Amino acid sequence: MKALAAEIVRKLGKRLQWLSVKVRELTGDMQMTKAEIAETQIIVTTPEKWDVVTRKPTGEGELATVRSKHLKAAGTGR
Repeated sequence: MKALAAEIVRKLGKRLQWLSVKVRELTGDMQMTKAEIAETQIIVTTPEKWDVVTRKPTGEGELATVRSKHLKAAGTGR
């Protein structure tokens, strides 16, 4: 999953670069500071890290969840 997250960050970041959209990875291997999170528009994460992050709400910012098309194709998405 971490390799998939890294690949998505690379591809999506490249596609959205012309819009100055920052795409970053947040996995068990990659950490982000509050400042990095604040300046990032799209955060790509693994399900495990997402579970950890969403259990500690800060009350700051907005949160949107987009499930991967890859997971839906595998029959695990809803």
